[in-house]
Amino acid sequence: MKVKVEFMIPYKEHIESPVIIGLEKESDLGMLVKKLSEEYPVMKRSFESEIDRPTVSVNGQIVFKMETTLADGDEIIIFPPVGGG
Repeated sequence: MKVKVEFMIPYKEHIESPVIIGLEKESDLGMLVKKLSEEYPVMKRSFESEIDRPTVSVNGQIVFKMETTLADGDEIIIFPPVGGG
C-alpha cells in the first residue's frame, strides 16, 4: 500500500514534500515512523527525542498511538512539536 506524507517546516526544509511511501499491507504508524527514520536522518532525530517529538495527523486527525493502523491512500502530515501551557 502507499501513503502520502507531507512535512511542515522545519522538516520541509530538509525533505522535499509531499512524498509517497510504500508500506506493507496493514502497517501502522510506528512502521511508517521507522521507515521515515531510516530514509531521513532529520526524522530519526526528531522521533527519538523525548521532548521535541513531532505531531502526526492521519487524514486530518491528530494521532498519538504508534499502533494506529494505516490504510492505502492515507494522508499523513508531520508537524513540528507544539508547546504551550
